[in-house]
Amino acid sequence: MKKLMQIGAAALPLLALVGCVASKIEQPNEKMEKVSETTRTVRAELSAIEPSVTRTGYSVSVQINLLGEFKLETEKVFASSIERDEYLAVGFFPGVMSCRDEYRNCLVNGTAAFFYNLVFVGLPTAYGLLMEPLVPYFPDQTDTLVGRRAFLKSTLIGFSRYSKPAERKEKVQKTPTTTKKIRLDDAIIEAPSLGIVSERGRPLDIPMDRLPSNGEVDVRLRLPDEHPLKEAMKDFENILIAVSCKK
Repeated sequence: MKKLMQIGAAALPLLALVGCVASKIEQPNEKMEKVSETTRTVRAELSAIEPSVTRTGYSVSVQINLLGEFKLETEKVFASSIERDEYLAVGFFPGVMSCRDEYRNCLVNGTAAFFYNLVFVGLPTAYGLLMEPLVPYFPDQTDTLVGRRAFLKSTLIGFSRYSKPAERKEKVQKTPTTTKKIRLDDAIIEAPSLGIVSERGRPLDIPMDRLPSNGEVDVRLRLPDEHPLKEAMKDFENILIAVSCKK
């Protein structure tokens, strides 16, 4: 209540100029929540590659690790947890602000407010002055003042509460790191002798019954042209790499 009175007092000097002003209510439960996290390679000095083999049921899964010096940057994006902003409008025809596009249809909405005050003998204005500041709810904006909440929005002078989709607030946090080993992502791994090719960005899965008796398989790598490690991998791309997949 004290906060609402402070907003109303601060808005009073502006009423003579604009007729009505709306102030966003600070919501105490607002916090920033992580919505995404991505890691990219800023600099790569590649010295070797290291196949990684994992047995999964009746197949083996082949992935490729890169060895060397790698500078990485992890970017985390945080966004406000508030989905809707809450507002208190104060002044003449405050219900106009609770309609979408606020002032665009103010003449039509203002005329409707006059009509409802005539029909209800000024009760909407009395409600907006005396009761609206005390009721803790923020209904969604509507297309026009006319509708189910017309009585509540038709005050000629007073207060009106409403809410609308929140303005997206984001904070980006970037953290640099260095490492000597990374997993090769977004590549295609192929075993030419077996006729098996992985999906882009996926491990190469080889059925156990397709493995040679010695468990040795030659694989090769293909990177898309836009891959960030395309240049660093030029000496290791499209060459046969021996991988031990012993049963």
